[in-house]
Amino acid sequence: MRYNGYEYVASATMRGGAVRYFKCKQHTNFCEAKLKLQNDGFTLIKPHNNHPPPLDEEEDNTVIFKRVLKARAIAESTRLHAIYAEEARRHVEAAIYYTWARAESMMRTARRRSVPAVPNNLIGLGNVLGQQLSEKYVCCEQNIFQTILGEENAASIVFACREFVNNLVRRGITEIHADGIIKEIKEKCPVLRLDCQFTPFETFFDLEK
Repeated sequence: MRYNGYEYVASATMRGGAVRYFKCKQHTNFCEAKLKLQNDGFTLIKPHNNHPPPLDEEEDNTVIFKRVLKARAIAESTRLHAIYAEEARRHVEAAIYYTWARAESMMRTARRRSVPAVPNNLIGLGNVLGQQLSEKYVCCEQNIFQTILGEENAASIVFACREFVNNLVRRGITEIHADGIIKEIKEKCPVLRLDCQFTPFETFFDLEK
């Protein structure tokens, strides 16, 4: 296992696996470095005392993991915890050290700095959504921002998913009733419930998007 450029091997497990200890791989050469792993990540108990980290042509796994998390936090609007969970499955070894508790602050800061300041009116907000954030808020791989209607003092922003609208048309739906109820499912993703009416069957079904 690698941590901060050094290689370690497991040495002990305590409290039913809740606490694990590792020692430097060079312990046979009298290096006394030790690590402790708990839920909040690694803690270096004793430093390395007689050798530098081994040279490695590849970047440390943790550095790569951090870089991927930061890049996705900036580029996407996906919930941060969902991004972390997905990438942790791809970077298992790095995720053992760089836990969600440690990554959350970095990811939130990266996302906050990447988003422009909120404009003072809807016209300005529409311009930001249509230009600076056109690739950030998408549905079915398309920007959900469509246009701005009205003037500065009485403006409206139109959001739409073209695939969603086309799906309604293909189903022959003639009426849509949005009751304003938004619930959260699938990792707390907000979902608006719409009741849609067919013609001529006068039946209803729930379409969630």
